[in-house]
Amino acid sequence: MTEAQKASASFRQLQPAVLMKYRIGEYDLLGPSQRAVACAARREMAHKLRDQGYTVSMIGRLLKRDHSSIVKMLQTESRNKAEVSLVCLKCGKTLECECPDLSGEWAI
Repeated sequence: MTEAQKASASFRQLQPAVLMKYRIGEYDLLGPSQRAVACAARREMAHKLRDQGYTVSMIGRLLKRDHSSIVKMLQTESRNKAEVSLVCLKCGKTLECECPDLSGEWAI
C-alpha cells in the first residue's frame, strides 16, 4: 500500500466522525464553503491527520486545499482553539441539539 493510499484510508476512517460531530456533509468539508462550522471541521481533520504524521501536502490533497492553507491553519490555530463550541441558532443548544433539521444554521 502506498503512502497516498494509507493517507486516504485514514482519512476515510476519520471523516464520518467529524462530519457527524459538526453536522455537515462531505461537500461542506471538501467543497468551497467558508462557513465557520465547515472551517472548524477542516481544522480538526487537519490536526488529527497531522498528529498521525501526514505531511501538509498530503493533508492538502485530502481536504482539497493548497498545502499553504494547511500550514496556515495548523500555525494559527492551537489545539484548544480547534475544539470550538458550536451553538444551534434555532434552539440555542450545543451539538446535543435535537432539532429535526440537522442541517440547520450553526454559530461559533
